[in-house]
Amino acid sequence: MGAKGVVAMQDKYDVVIVGGGLYGCATAYFLVSREPGLRVAIVEPDPAYTHAASARSNAGVRVQFSQEQSIWMSQFGHEFYANFPQLMAVDGTPAELTLNRRGYLLMATKPGQVADMQANVAVQHAEGCNVVVHDADSLGRLFPSLATNDVLMATHSPDDMWIDPYGAVTAMLHKVRAMGVELVRSRVADFVVDGRVMRGVMLEDSSSIDADWIVNCTGAWAPALCAKVGIDVPVKPLPIMAYYFETRTEVDAFGVTIDLERISFRPEGRGFISINHRPELSGTFCWEPVAELFEEHNWPRLAHRVPAFEALKVMQSYCCHYAMNYFDGNVLLGAWPGKPDNFLIATGASGHGLQHAPASGRALAELILDRQFVSLDLSRFGCDRVDENRPDPERGFAA
Repeated sequence: MGAKGVVAMQDKYDVVIVGGGLYGCATAYFLVSREPGLRVAIVEPDPAYTHAASARSNAGVRVQFSQEQSIWMSQFGHEFYANFPQLMAVDGTPAELTLNRRGYLLMATKPGQVADMQANVAVQHAEGCNVVVHDADSLGRLFPSLATNDVLMATHSPDDMWIDPYGAVTAMLHKVRAMGVELVRSRVADFVVDGRVMRGVMLEDSSSIDADWIVNCTGAWAPALCAKVGIDVPVKPLPIMAYYFETRTEVDAFGVTIDLERISFRPEGRGFISINHRPELSGTFCWEPVAELFEEHNWPRLAHRVPAFEALKVMQSYCCHYAMNYFDGNVLLGAWPGKPDNFLIATGASGHGLQHAPASGRALAELILDRQFVSLDLSRFGCDRVDENRPDPERGFAA
């Protein structure tokens, strides 16, 4: 590998993980935590994470889902990130990670949204989630800065949070390297396949690495790699535009606040972040935010929901990308039917990646070490549902 991790130190590994973001690092962590002697390599071209989705994530962790499996994954995400300083400690020094446990608020303004929300809350309560139901009056008392006259129902999960995504992914990479995982600073250009067995990866410099298992954790970049072995993954990059703004008027101590009429915001430093996307850019990697999108869409809706946001100033903007699963909006986890059994994929989280990365990484490690899911039964998110045309989307709000 060399001092900078440019080339592989070995010709053969037990596991090669393609992609060193949160999914890749989590997979490596759970593998070597259980089997310290495993030879594991992560192939990642940019460990500074300049354009990585992991580092630019909106970074929320919430339990407000309709599917039990997504709730389980978020519950484990809560546990993992709450114990992150100890779990990711190196040489006795705890890792640093900023947690903002200020809750998630979802608001419904249409009868159909209310029906979905009521059904979802029943599932959440059955799974032990702390989710409180509000009407317009009680919501207005909880957050006086909100305009609630058109809110029919709201759900608030006060224990939910967001974290520092860059701090999380860099600390995880530091930890797994300290545990013996090797970093190969390169890109995978192709795979070496022999029938139903994948033998290794070809790097962009034409060198190769053999492995018993290969895991594709490259998110929105995963479909291009999957296509090299004949897998048509229904995932495309969806550019997400994030706008940081400030206002002079003091408002409530909001958490992540989501109006189901397609507007959301959360605190960040002295101001707030609000995100949006343009569907026509789906399938492309776009790194330049569209200023008009905030002015035409976000700002009017923000001001409608929080009148203090009538006067605001956008200070900064940037882009990130969802690995958007256009089949059903849920992660694709595991081997693809009819393709090499030792080639696992994790893509299509559709905006849920950071909160579900710990559970997904543990699940991938179990598929390698146990040949099955053990801690959580995540077979619902198996790739076979695409092959069998069984879409299984979230009910109601998803992203």
